[in-house]
Amino acid sequence: MPKLSPEDFKYRKGEIEDDVKFHKNKMDEVNSPDEVIAAYNGKFYEKTLSKNSDANMIENYLFVAAATALPSLFYQLPRMQVRAPNRQDLQFSAAILSGVLNATFTEKDKEENQICIIDAFLPYGFACMKNGYNSRTGKANKPSVVTGKAAGANQNNLEVENEFIKFERPIGLRQSPKFTYFDRSQPFGKGNRITFQYVRTLQQLINSNLYNLESNFINYFGSRATDKRKIDITIYESFWIIDGYCYKFVYTDGWHEEMYWGKTEYDGLPTSLLRFNKMGDVLYNVAHGTLGLNAQKELNYLNELWKKHIDNIRNQHIVNTKKLTESGRKTIRQNDIGGIIESDQPLSDADIRPIQSASMDGNLFNNIANVREYLKLIMSTSGSKLGGPESELATVERSKEMGDALRSGGMQDAIRDFMIDQMKKRIKNILRLGSPEMIVTLTGENIVNPMTGGIVEPGTMVEIGGEKGLSLQDIVQGDIDIDYVFDVDVTSAARPDYPVIRKQLQEGIVVAQGLEPKLAERGKKINWEAMLTDYFSTFDTIPDAKKYIQDMSEEEKQAMIMKAQMMAGGPPGGAPGEIPNEAAITAGAERVAI
Repeated sequence: MPKLSPEDFKYRKGEIEDDVKFHKNKMDEVNSPDEVIAAYNGKFYEKTLSKNSDANMIENYLFVAAATALPSLFYQLPRMQVRAPNRQDLQFSAAILSGVLNATFTEKDKEENQICIIDAFLPYGFACMKNGYNSRTGKANKPSVVTGKAAGANQNNLEVENEFIKFERPIGLRQSPKFTYFDRSQPFGKGNRITFQYVRTLQQLINSNLYNLESNFINYFGSRATDKRKIDITIYESFWIIDGYCYKFVYTDGWHEEMYWGKTEYDGLPTSLLRFNKMGDVLYNVAHGTLGLNAQKELNYLNELWKKHIDNIRNQHIVNTKKLTESGRKTIRQNDIGGIIESDQPLSDADIRPIQSASMDGNLFNNIANVREYLKLIMSTSGSKLGGPESELATVERSKEMGDALRSGGMQDAIRDFMIDQMKKRIKNILRLGSPEMIVTLTGENIVNPMTGGIVEPGTMVEIGGEKGLSLQDIVQGDIDIDYVFDVDVTSAARPDYPVIRKQLQEGIVVAQGLEPKLAERGKKINWEAMLTDYFSTFDTIPDAKKYIQDMSEEEKQAMIMKAQMMAGGPPGGAPGEIPNEAAITAGAERVAI
């Protein structure tokens, strides 16, 4: 790839430097991530104060939100789904893609997404995930005199010293918003470039083999220390959309030319962005944590006032010590609880006179309560006031615990869109850049294998890649953006809301009964066994719902046929009124300990 001209290098480097300056100014102007992080750790931290000047917080709603509310948004067991709703010929491909996504989504990916949720909610107001594809190559050793095969080689005829792929996989890496710089000329998510800042040692850059480092580069930075592992280099990795293609530009300060410049295989910026406060026409939005921090400061100030007032309230008394015995005077000197004030002059009306401290205005405590309610609402630590009246339903109680504002505010929808974007880019990267070898498990009903014409049962395992497996690039046809619909099951969050799911299934059963005759006219039927199994599975006390469903004996089948003949003319499946109503459910099973 030709190098950039000095003018182009200077231009692109200058644009990135301006993006960095804009980013740092906006971080100071819109959000206060350092202060929010300090407050999360229980301290107020001002940039103008030394670390020793930190003041401890009396109440900490930022920590409570991160410890209780945010985990409810994490996808603990995400079930990724791909469908081709308008292309029957692509149903098998969609099932394969679902299997590939679920097979490649690792525990590390889940952890990266969890940190992104905290980034967007607490300190920064946005989160960024980098979607890439990683492959490592190696060289085969000399063939064994016993087997004739080269170590590490997949082919018997691999020549000595030829390179082969040791491993390949898609990757999703959380990028720190502190060192992620947007195109300053465009609103959030609309820019044509994005830049990441990293610190790497010279030895890491050499070992990574990502850049073709010239000897002059290595000698120049290597002169800073004898050990290359102790030489830190700050690099800027930037992606630019130019004429519909994505280019990668990498440089470091102190070097006169780029470390890398080239066209990539990506069809867009290889990033997925998340934010919850979706104000348009702006690049940097205020974070919940920043809003909460301002209220935390006010609450801490009011609490300090109240605490000082409480400390100053005492049952004080003035005592004429001349009328005390020596033993009484000794008691006063040793025990000052109650704020005893000694006097050597006779008191006008008594030898002991109580002094009443002035009480503080009750409005101060009202203000404390108001700030607490605001913090609970903005941080969603105990739910919003959208939940309605008090109820014994587990659904409502759980809404209060998790924060109904989380769902009503669309946070889970934002996270789902964030993950769907990652799913699409992951699949594109695999199809363009890789040829993975894996075993995937298919899900879904009535999937036809186009190569055999037979129905593929759910749970079937299919081998992808290798000598015997199917070629992923050959199977997946059509346009990923147009022909396929990507989704992630929202019920796979930290703890499924079983009462809500149960209610939806109950309503679904009623609707299905009403539509069953129409489906029968079209040669379709409802799988009541699967629907009942799903319904039973929402009860914590029924771990294996299928054991309650058994095959009928021949006598029972005959009895059912006779009963059906006697009830001819009635609605198939019985009347909807026979379904257990909500009162029956909530009286027992819906009072579940969440």
